Amino acid sequence: MLVICNGMLRSGSTLQYNLASEALEAVGHATRVGYLGGFRSPETKARLEEMREAESLYILKTHEPPLEPAFYTNRVTLLFTHRDLRDIAASIRKKWNKSFDEILSDLDAMIDIHVQIAALPRILIQPYDRLYHAMPQALEEIAAHLGTSLTPEIRARILQHNALETVSEHLAARRRNPLLTLLGRLSGRFRIDRKTELHSDHISETGGRDGDWQRLFGTDEKRALEDRMQHWQHRIGELGSETGMGATR
Repeated sequence: MLVICNGMLRSGSTLQYNLASEALEAVGHATRVGYLGGFRSPETKARLEEMREAESLYILKTHEPPLEPAFYTNRVTLLFTHRDLRDIAASIRKKWNKSFDEILSDLDAMIDIHVQIAALPRILIQPYDRLYHAMPQALEEIAAHLGTSLTPEIRARILQHNALETVSEHLAARRRNPLLTLLGRLSGRFRIDRKTELHSDHISETGGRDGDWQRLFGTDEKRALEDRMQHWQHRIGELGSETGMGATR
């Protein structure tokens, strides 16, 4: 069986992946696949189908558009995260310093993925605000969606592992590791924790706060971002607000 954690870029999908992984690991065996892209390559699609049909449980993270609806049988469970597009744009700029045209292209792709995936069955859609500011509620929703029951002790442990302060210290420790620093320089990129899928620079210096778009973008850019917000909300509204923005189906 297969659990797929999808989500918009910079919207808390890695946190959702780790909460779901720990919830599954606490009650039985689950294999973390990590990030998986290229869903439409024959090799990757065959691997996805193999994991779907396996008796054991696999969980992966992606930002890929969904496959054809027929793939999503009752052996596939979906989770998805979304966030205010303006804050996503600010986070993309801070992390990757992309051009504004590239940021708009990323936003358009994420809107399309959200619309496609919201129509699929067995999906839990969660907003960024719930994951980061109401994590206990988010964890309860994830556990219920996955059919797991967590004891208070396990719940507390998972929340502690994934608290912003804990994760920030973990990433800071990795940055202080001279071997990891050297490897990062040699590879030209920050190192990734293969278990958690956390990058060394995963959390910005502002701790993932909202509202930075107001200072990072000019007047015309802000207007373009507002237009994207309206377009996204209109398309999701056509699906039904509960289905599109935060519900279990």
